[in-house]
Amino acid sequence: MPRAILGSQLSQNNRPMHDAVIGIVINSCNEIIVTKRKDTPIWVLPGGGIDAGETPETAVLREVLEETGLVVRIVVKCAEYLPTNTFTAKTHVFVCSIIDGHLQKSAETTDIRFASISQLPKPFFFLHRDWLKDWLMNEGRLIIKPIQQITLFAIFKFFCHHPIILLRYLMSKKIKHFLKNKN
Repeated sequence: MPRAILGSQLSQNNRPMHDAVIGIVINSCNEIIVTKRKDTPIWVLPGGGIDAGETPETAVLREVLEETGLVVRIVVKCAEYLPTNTFTAKTHVFVCSIIDGHLQKSAETTDIRFASISQLPKPFFFLHRDWLKDWLMNEGRLIIKPIQQITLFAIFKFFCHHPIILLRYLMSKKIKHFLKNKN
């Protein structure tokens, strides 16, 4: 499905960055759902891009279902993070509770689990960790702030500390490119 051009930011390859959503999905034990990505094997919160014609609220419900197998309801919008460079996009963060479903991996994930916020699996995406901290410190108030953690230096530093993740990411992109050109 085509994606809407919802922001003025451009990605590294000069294509418009799409607004994004993240779901902080909480279970009855106050644990959150985390997923391990296939393309870049790091743990993240469920989320993704907003499709054409979608609201951020509809997008987070869809993304959580696609990535976790769970039907959720939005409890509150807790944050709106604003892009500061070409590596970031406007991101809407929602706290969600589970209505129905069972945890299941998706085509984009290799693992999924509930985790305590104080004991997140490693490697956990540092930006999502920071957003969880923001939410805990500002619970009840909408956070609106720029995304300052994602810089070229931060990306370089992360991949220097995790070279296998970089190799897996590059290989996944190469395979996708090969398969796309094969058809």
